[in-house]
Parts: sequence; structure tokens; C-alpha cells
Amino acid sequence: MKHNKKWNRACSLVLAAVVLGNCGSFPGSGLLSAHAAETKTPLDSYTEAQMLSFGDNVLEYWEIQGLVEHYNPTYLKQLEIFNGNPDGSSGLSKDQLLLMAEEFRYEAKELKAEAEDLKDSISEEAYQEYQDNIKTLKRFAREKEDAADGTASAKRALRIVRNQQTIAVSALMRDYQALLAQDEIARKSLEAAELAYASSERQHAIGMISGEELLAVQDSLNAAKASADASASALRKGRQSLITALGWSYDGNPDIREIPEPDLAKVADYHLETDMEQAVGANYDVADIRRTDKSQFNGTQDKLRQIREKENEVRMQMEYLYKEVQQKAMSYQSVKDGWPAAEAKLAQAERKLALGMISRAEYLAEEIAWLTAKANKEQAALNLQAAMETYEWAIKGLVK
Repeated sequence: MKHNKKWNRACSLVLAAVVLGNCGSFPGSGLLSAHAAETKTPLDSYTEAQMLSFGDNVLEYWEIQGLVEHYNPTYLKQLEIFNGNPDGSSGLSKDQLLLMAEEFRYEAKELKAEAEDLKDSISEEAYQEYQDNIKTLKRFAREKEDAADGTASAKRALRIVRNQQTIAVSALMRDYQALLAQDEIARKSLEAAELAYASSERQHAIGMISGEELLAVQDSLNAAKASADASASALRKGRQSLITALGWSYDGNPDIREIPEPDLAKVADYHLETDMEQAVGANYDVADIRRTDKSQFNGTQDKLRQIREKENEVRMQMEYLYKEVQQKAMSYQSVKDGWPAAEAKLAQAERKLALGMISRAEYLAEEIAWLTAKANKEQAALNLQAAMETYEWAIKGLVK
């Protein structure tokens, strides 16, 4: 698809700005920026209770979109552009916007004439497609006319940045929770390795094991230390990426709450056919093709063909995303069903340890197995949450 119009190029630049790596951090003691806290957002309204929650030093998963709108550095940069140019981030003047509206109306008029000329030689379906596209062009013309007096196109660009940042930060928080679980396993494994080495040292001192055997245990301890250090570093970096994307400074210390488990009942409420058509209607790429002047195509039929192709791509992607949700839901249900057995096994090990029936080392092995099962359950939940969110964002027009 070609984008030779200024308006289209501007939208592409806005989308390029959503790269999360461009996010900076606010200076300060680690709390959210006071300037950001005062920033007004034109996209959504929030209750007083929600605003108070956004301003505390606690991060909860449900807050991400609101925090992005008030504290995300990339979004706030785009908000500055919006406030400085309320006609749209394209930089087009009122006269230019009205001229574009006039062009859309002229194209609709031409398309209508062409449809009437071809009415007797094309199918009813093809004729209806003409009518649908005529309506769309007229709607685009109204949007440009509204933008000349308001903020329609600028809000669209702003919403794209907000949504892309919300998606990116949500992924960061899911990654952080997974890293937290892995770090817990690494630290517990290091504890077990230290215990094993201390025991081996005592055995070596009384001649029960050789020096080579002691060195082998020491190698295992060193590997466990390296693993724990790497895990701690990954966790620290993951935390910094998450909190700086939401306005805290890199050394901030917010209380990051656990992500709630996904709602399987919600999955049952998905309806592919309905959701698919809603996704097609809301898709940004489809809309961009429709908005592009027909002069950028090899005639009207070529434009219609590209619209159909993109719509079919969206439908195919929705089918894939729906299957992904179902598969992840099954995996999550499976590990969830097996979780009580893991808990029962750890409880049994705790009782045996209390009665002196097993050693501390044996108990640690059981605890590591439990932590691994716990991490697997959490990862399955996070995978399902990610699949559900991707599906729901696609319904809103954002298909990867």
C-alpha cells in the first residue's frame, strides 16, 4: 500500500514513535513524575478513585492503560504534539483538511457514477460493495471536516500510540512476573547447592569423599551461583524497563502486584464470527487503505481488491488468534488441574521434615519441584492472558 499523502506519512511517523526503547525515565526519587500526574488525557475519563490509585506507589495490572495515559514518556510526547496541533498530528491546516474532505466526496461521487454505469453488468454483491465503499468515503470526508474544526485525526493517532504502549507495557509486566518465578527457583536452587557443598566439605574432612568429588560439587555450586546472578540481573532489568515505561525513575521502588489469573469463563464468551467482522471493521490497516486516495492505486478495482485482501488477512489472523486462545486455555486448565497434587506433595514433605523423616536437602528438592510446578502454572496463566489480550486488541483494530 502506498502512502504518498502527507496525512498518511504523518500517521506512519506516529506509529514509529511507539517503540518502547525510546521511553525515557522521569528524574526524581523514584516516585511518579508530578508533572505527569497533572497531565490531562483527552481519550478516556477516570474516576477519582482510579486517579488516586494511579498516583500511589503501587502497580496493578488493571492500571496499565490509565498509567500509560498519564505517565508513559512516549505517550506524553505524543500528547504534547496533540495539544500543540489539535487539528491532527499530520500538521495539516484547516484548508488542507477541507480539501481532503472535498477529494473524498469527489471520489465518492465518481464511484457512484461508475457503479450506476456498471450496475447491469456486475453482480449484486459487487454493486453492494460499491455502495459500501461510497458510504465509507463519505464518512472519511465527514471525519476530515470534523478534524478541520476539531481533533478526530489527532485523537486517532494518539489512541494508536496509547494502545501500542499499553500492549507493550502489559507484555513487560507479564515478563516480569515470569522472571520473578524463575528467580525464586534460582535462589532456592542456590540454597540447595550451598547445603550440598557444606555437607560434602564435612564428608571430605573425614575422608568419606575424594577431593575430585568435592570439586565436582563445588562446580555445581558455582553454576548455581552464576544462574542465580543471571536471574537476579534479568529480574532487575525487567523491573526497570517496566517501571520506567510507567513514569517511575529507574531506581524507583513501587509495589508491583501479582497479575490476576485469567478468567476461563471469558474465553467461553468469545464468538469468532462476530468478533471477526468487528475486527475487520475496526482494523487500522483496512481503514488506511480505504482512506488512501484512489490515485495511489491502479484504478478503483485495484483499490477494492487491496481492501478485500487486507480484510481476508484480518479474518485469517482472527481465526489463528482464536485457536491460540483455545489452545492456551486448554494448557492452563491442564496445569491448573494438576496443581493440587503438587501442593499436596509439598505439604507431605513439610510434615516429614517436621517429624525428622527427611533431611533438609531432601526437603529443598521437594520445594524446588513445587516452585517449578508453580512457575509452570503461572506461565500457562500468563500465556493465556497474553493470547486473550491479543485477540481482544485485534477486535479493536490492532492485529499483529
